[in-house]
Amino acid sequence: MFITFSVAGEAVPQGRPRFTTRGGFVRAYDPPKSRIYKQKVKDAFFNSAVIDGGILPSEVFSDFQFGAFSLKIIEYRTPPKSWSKKRRESAKFVTSKPDIDNVMKIVLDALTGVVWEDDKQVVGAEIWKKYGAENKIEISIEVLDY
Repeated sequence: MFITFSVAGEAVPQGRPRFTTRGGFVRAYDPPKSRIYKQKVKDAFFNSAVIDGGILPSEVFSDFQFGAFSLKIIEYRTPPKSWSKKRRESAKFVTSKPDIDNVMKIVLDALTGVVWEDDKQVVGAEIWKKYGAENKIEISIEVLDY
């Protein structure tokens, strides 16, 4: 079974956790930018994900949380406007920040409790950073037999 969806806009990498103390206890929390982007990924999943080219996931998807998953992420980014037209048209792969592991981490964290119970269930991943016509991330999830 395959689930595919895309998240519009520029990818936000997972930020470093922030810490605060309250009542003598240390508490870790996500930076606001990361927290907002995780919600955007969840919303995109529930609003536009397609299972095997057909149905949208709603409450039905909670049945698949136990198992193994394979993940494919393609981050598309528009080339800089300062580049020449020839260079923009020939550009294929993005070699600048954010790092692919941080982009993968924010997607894994966002879908924890939604698609899988814990991101340790993701047993394979393929990640690409490419230039494209618009900024977006395309995410494909394969539910594997385990």
